[in-house]
Amino acid sequence: MHWESTDNFGNLSVATSAATSLEELSVDLQSMVDVVFARTPEGVTFSVDKSYQEIAAPSDQQVTHVLTVPLLASVSAEDVQSTLREVLANMGQNATVQGTW
Repeated sequence: MHWESTDNFGNLSVATSAATSLEELSVDLQSMVDVVFARTPEGVTFSVDKSYQEIAAPSDQQVTHVLTVPLLASVSAEDVQSTLREVLANMGQNATVQGTW
């Protein structure tokens, strides 16, 4: 998966997941956790938004990373949240996972 800056300043990075299952999505979520925690080492919140099919971080007030997840159209947001929590735990990271609205 490739993270791309949307401007010259690197204020917002975006990527799109090609995952067709939650197992495949967990690999993309690991990438997101890596890049988000590299930039914001603590106080991270991941927001899962099913209606926009996106996961955003590091906070609901200041988003620097957005992962577009087309899989969210066909799986529950709760399953995606659970997968994200599992990825965070396996990577030894602590973050809040919120949504969907």
